[in-house]
Amino acid sequence: MRLILKKEILEIVKDSLNGELWELDEPPADVFEKGNDLYIEIEIPGIELKDIHVVYTGDKIVVYGVKKRAVLGRSVKYMRVERVFGGFKRLVLLPVAVDGNKIRSVYKNGVLTVICEKRV
Repeated sequence: MRLILKKEILEIVKDSLNGELWELDEPPADVFEKGNDLYIEIEIPGIELKDIHVVYTGDKIVVYGVKKRAVLGRSVKYMRVERVFGGFKRLVLLPVAVDGNKIRSVYKNGVLTVICEKRV
């Protein structure tokens, strides 16, 4: 119910801004274990790798960045805007202890995969 209400409120705000909503909120994420690794997959399509940042802080991973709109010039008049642009941030509390020196990430097909080696 809360998620549905939040989406309805965002639609009202977006309508009042002529379709311009400059916040991606929290992109969806999956967290799972495989072998000795913890995987975090975050769906953030349309973003350049240089605009994505991953920060490890002991018990959490924070992924943040910016999805930029291509500048088309002043003569462009949008008739409909459904894609969102702007900043995003996703905080994932780690369910297990990981080795902070053995964290790597891969960005492919709009999905960022952060791979953390679990502490033994």
